[in-house]
Amino acid sequence: MNGTPRLRSAFPSTPQSTSRTPNGAATSGGPNLGSPSPGASFGTEERPSSGPYIPLETLDAPSQRLYVFGFWTALLCWRLYDFYNLTVDDSESFWLFLKWIAFDGVFLFSLPSLRIPWLEWSTSTMVGIFLAHAALDIMLMFRIGIPFQAALIALSKLLYDRELALSEVNVKPADIIHNSSLILGRQIIHILPEGSALLDPIREPHCLGRDRASIALPIQINQTNPRLIELLRVDLETSAQEMITITSSQLKKMHKAASRAEPHLGVNDPRTMFYDVRRTGRYSLGKVIDESKLEVQTKYSEAIVVSCPEARILTAETDKCKGQLSNLTMQIDGTPPLRIKYQKVINGVEREASFQSVQPDDFSSPLIRQDTGSMVPVGHSNISWARSQRMLIPLNETLGHGGRWLYSLEEVQDALGNIVKYTVGDEQSGRNRPSKGHLSHSLTVHERPTLQFKNRDPLKIPKGYSTAMPLQYGSSATNKQPLGDFPHRLQYRFTPEDEILGNGDHSSSPLEVPVEINSLQQPISLRESGLYSLQSIETAYCAGEILEPASLILQNPPEPDLTINSEEIFDKCAQNPVGLAVDLDLTGSPPFTVKYTSQRKGARESFEAEEHVPSLRGQVTLKPPTAGHYIYTFTEVSDDVYVGYSLRHKNLVLEQHVKPAASASFINPQQSRRICIDQKANFDIRFKGESPWNLEYELVHGGRRTKHSINGIESDTYKIETEPLANGGQYTLTLASVTDNRRCKEFLEQHAKIDVRHQRPKVGFGYIEGHRDVKILQGKDVKLPIRLVGEAPWTVSWAEINKPEQAATQTIYSANDFISVRNPGTYELLAVNDQCPGVVDEEANRFNVQWVPRPQIKVAENSIQERLGDNRYVKTEVCEGDEDSLDLLFTGSPPFDVKYEEHQHPERRPKSLSNKELNGALGTASVRMDTSIAGNYEYRFSHPSDANYDRESKKADALVVSQHVNSRPSAAFASPGKTYSYCSSDAHTSGEELIPVKFSGAPPFYLEVEIKHHGLGKPSILPFPKIPSTSWDLRIPHTKLKSGHSALTIRSVRDARGCQRKFDTTPPHYARDPSASSSSRVQIAVFDAPSITPLESKTDFCVGEHLSFTLSGQQPFAVFYDFDGGARKASVPSNTFRRLAERPGTFAITSLQDASSSCKAPVALERRVHPLPSVRVSKGKETRTDIHEGGTAEILFEFGGTPPFEFTFIRSENVGKGGGGGKRPQILESTTLTSESYELRHPASEEGTYEVVAIRDAHCSYARPGAEIGTGKGQKLLKY
Repeated sequence: MNGTPRLRSAFPSTPQSTSRTPNGAATSGGPNLGSPSPGASFGTEERPSSGPYIPLETLDAPSQRLYVFGFWTALLCWRLYDFYNLTVDDSESFWLFLKWIAFDGVFLFSLPSLRIPWLEWSTSTMVGIFLAHAALDIMLMFRIGIPFQAALIALSKLLYDRELALSEVNVKPADIIHNSSLILGRQIIHILPEGSALLDPIREPHCLGRDRASIALPIQINQTNPRLIELLRVDLETSAQEMITITSSQLKKMHKAASRAEPHLGVNDPRTMFYDVRRTGRYSLGKVIDESKLEVQTKYSEAIVVSCPEARILTAETDKCKGQLSNLTMQIDGTPPLRIKYQKVINGVEREASFQSVQPDDFSSPLIRQDTGSMVPVGHSNISWARSQRMLIPLNETLGHGGRWLYSLEEVQDALGNIVKYTVGDEQSGRNRPSKGHLSHSLTVHERPTLQFKNRDPLKIPKGYSTAMPLQYGSSATNKQPLGDFPHRLQYRFTPEDEILGNGDHSSSPLEVPVEINSLQQPISLRESGLYSLQSIETAYCAGEILEPASLILQNPPEPDLTINSEEIFDKCAQNPVGLAVDLDLTGSPPFTVKYTSQRKGARESFEAEEHVPSLRGQVTLKPPTAGHYIYTFTEVSDDVYVGYSLRHKNLVLEQHVKPAASASFINPQQSRRICIDQKANFDIRFKGESPWNLEYELVHGGRRTKHSINGIESDTYKIETEPLANGGQYTLTLASVTDNRRCKEFLEQHAKIDVRHQRPKVGFGYIEGHRDVKILQGKDVKLPIRLVGEAPWTVSWAEINKPEQAATQTIYSANDFISVRNPGTYELLAVNDQCPGVVDEEANRFNVQWVPRPQIKVAENSIQERLGDNRYVKTEVCEGDEDSLDLLFTGSPPFDVKYEEHQHPERRPKSLSNKELNGALGTASVRMDTSIAGNYEYRFSHPSDANYDRESKKADALVVSQHVNSRPSAAFASPGKTYSYCSSDAHTSGEELIPVKFSGAPPFYLEVEIKHHGLGKPSILPFPKIPSTSWDLRIPHTKLKSGHSALTIRSVRDARGCQRKFDTTPPHYARDPSASSSSRVQIAVFDAPSITPLESKTDFCVGEHLSFTLSGQQPFAVFYDFDGGARKASVPSNTFRRLAERPGTFAITSLQDASSSCKAPVALERRVHPLPSVRVSKGKETRTDIHEGGTAEILFEFGGTPPFEFTFIRSENVGKGGGGGKRPQILESTTLTSESYELRHPASEEGTYEVVAIRDAHCSYARPGAEIGTGKGQKLLKY
């Protein structure tokens, strides 16, 4: 469609992308067989047009239009906001008007400079839009009203144009007046040409293939019965010509088959016969001889039969690596240029692809240059272009994703339009496929492996040991995970350490080592030191990539070694050796760990120790705790590479006789003691040196220092015990000096801390509101406050003084806590301790607990009539609706809350139960008795509660009060709201009107009614005593009534029990209870009869006309009439009765009633509605009749209506004869005829379309809307 001519007002054309076919030919983005578009001109250059101000590559045209519309909407919202905030100041309105005139002008006249498509309007359009905005600014800023109401009324008439018809339904007048079904049918007469024959009239493509051995060529004949047909066949390969003769017997069979296929065709109708051909070539129609042995006129026509196009995917590899080319080849056979469509599925994701205009190089075909309106070129002498050719299309694309790639052919189309489609099931069925298994090709794209060392640092291992090569496997997949398709084949290069070049590279002849890996856990053992470099890795399908670090240096460091030098350490006092200072000289890879053993001579066991040395030199000090001869042996050394390297072969042994100096220390030096006041503290001491020892220590507290000494200690451990510490605070025990058997006094610096509590724990009760006694509710816990002195947690014991055997113990964690009790009594604290024994406060050791009494309820004696028992009472009967109450007395703590149940037993309603609640602020309360409904009532008071207690769940002591409520009598009219009326012309005007009244209650009744005449201010009151029954007819004499309306209302009623009911006599719309007021009110009225007068004197009407009458009386009216055999009623709200006659029938008004009364005025008005005349041409259908030149055809006209009929029909030119381009067919002539019967036959011999445009009968007429009458030559104009 790129070459389709466009109007200037059309949408901008969508840019068409171009692509390259495998042979280098440029193709468009859509389907193209290489044919130019119709009307395309060659050799003319398209005028360059300036694009939008903002390039479409930056922002497309729809987005630019959207932003402009959004900016205009923002301006409109701002304008409406100014209109909303506008005040009555004229100056402000004027300035706002100027402001928006300026904004609109700048916005609208700046818009064309952006050159946005579809928004480049002409100058006149821009001025018109600006004036419209200016008018809107004037109306908004100066508050000029906009006639919305008139516009809405006009719009509603346009959208809903309906009227009431005689059938009392809404109809659309246009559907009745312009009824297209009144004139139906038309006759088309066509004069046939001479007989003709045509080969392949609809120009379909034809092809022969594997599953299509023959095809049927269509031959169309018109008004002829051929007896001989010659077909000329030109071979596509050799261009040899061959004449094929279709004999008479073959034609008869073909004619019969065509008749069976199209039995509805007439003798002279065009008919299509089919001739089977089995060879490719160009077939053209030669000579055609009919039954009269004359040659039939033929128009040159031909059909080209080619080989059906075929496509296949040639065999290729099934396994590929990621990043490689697909390297597929498609083989296509057919008439070029061809189009092939295939599908590509990558890991389940489908993609459609196609090749357009596939043709050989330097290929020329008339199909590329001919008009696309014909399928094949007509009369072209050289047909070599139609031969089937084989082309190979390489499909090379980068396989950028790993997984399964599937290429499958979908369809192939040749230059003539023959399409062969391939589906998934084709390979099973064997249809439309070149060969089995070649419609699709599946590729498995494998990920490539990657390999690198885990780190760049040199790898050090002991001599003679091996280690696994630290490899890190990966892949080219997104997640970089190793592949699982083993084995992997890798190769690395090795150069021994002594052959590595000075720059760190391999020697000229390194060792190449291939390795096959069957799993990721398979190690590659390394033993020799040197340079290792990864060279390659590959799987069974793909070569991989070596990543950095790709080189590794393996080193074998020398074994660690130790050299020692020692120096004795002497005592300062006696100059005796007390230990050794050993210097360690190490070689190897730091850090080091040196192990040695220490054994005292004469002892059975030795002690092993180790020393960590971070560098190549270190020192260790050996000081044994006791005197004796010691032997030190250095056994092994470990460094960063070697572990447990033995030194026994070096015999590194040191000996020394040691006499350690005297010393004393705490066995647990970090321990701090915390004790209770008046307790002793003790510490364990360990001595060193030669016994006996003399120890001096000091006890420091509050700035005072007390010295102590202990002499003659023989054991190397001793326990120091202090005197009882009576003062609280912190004490420090300091070791001052120690002297052993050699009389060398050594000064000491160790000390220990002692924390002594300042006071004993103490417990006592706290206060509740200033007292140590409390009243609690029954069944509730109370928390008694206790106050504690000391350190948490405390253990407190207490008991009720009358039950000492039930003492309780509780652990308390807060100094201000509580103990919970439930029962009344006096509670006493017994003991307390917090790791230290405590005391009980004698002044606060007891707490008294009492219960609060529960509330009660009673009935006041003056509120009851009879007492039936302890808790059952009866009250005096009352009338329904009377006020009554019950007085109750409470004991307890106010306020009181009582729940009670109200059991209702109404006389005429089902039983019900209501739960209610009574709140009393003082000791007395009143309960309002329910008297709204007559019946028996029982009140059950239970669950009393006050300020202290909630309600109890038991109901055994419930208080019961019962009462009977008598119903009030009632009186109501049997027909409330009814208007008892009569007409002034009625004969029965004397006597009395009977109005039935119904009562309820105990007879006899007393009744008062009120009569109020409209127009009079004072009503009349009529009493009616001693009414004996509940049904009674109220008799109102006519002498009490006046002409017009009167209202009768019940004022009151009283029964034998003294209960009375009064009624509201105000009108219902003013009454408080409109329903009650309506039931006690009726109307009495006397009225005059309404009348009706027709607006037109005629009695015969047509369908579509209006029947109008004038009504007199009080609106609204009810018109009773008969139409179409049925009685109907019309409600008329005005004084005009107007209806549309939507169908024929007899319309008769029988009576009339207005709103003032129920009286019907008899009426005798009758009108007849006649149907519109109708005409049917050719049975109401469109028929086509073909005649020869000079022949005639008969046109049948059928009428409906009342004879005689006068009608006008026209003859116009047939559609398609000089009337192209959508113009209305020209009217050639019009004719007016008259018929006295319901049917008329008229002969016609001229070509054209005959149809009726107007008709008239004895009463009505109808013309087809939009019909043009009298425009033909010598025609007559009818007026209806």
